[in-house]
Amino acid sequence: MNAFLYPAPELPDETPLERVRFSTRIRNGLKFGGLETVGEVRSASDVMLLSFQDLGPGSVRHLRDTLGMKAKGK
Repeated sequence: MNAFLYPAPELPDETPLERVRFSTRIRNGLKFGGLETVGEVRSASDVMLLSFQDLGPGSVRHLRDTLGMKAKGK
């Protein structure tokens, strides 16, 4: 099994989320939302991410901060 990667701005967009070290809450929320790669998270709007089960404003802020992305509206 491959080692987990820490979320970072340097991760390539094609990195599978299953390889990234996120909290269980964030991991489950992204899985529930159907996202599979770092790039999909980066391109998702905050509104979309907040619609996912278990993802609140703090989780979305954490994703944006650790993946090096600015907040996105719609």
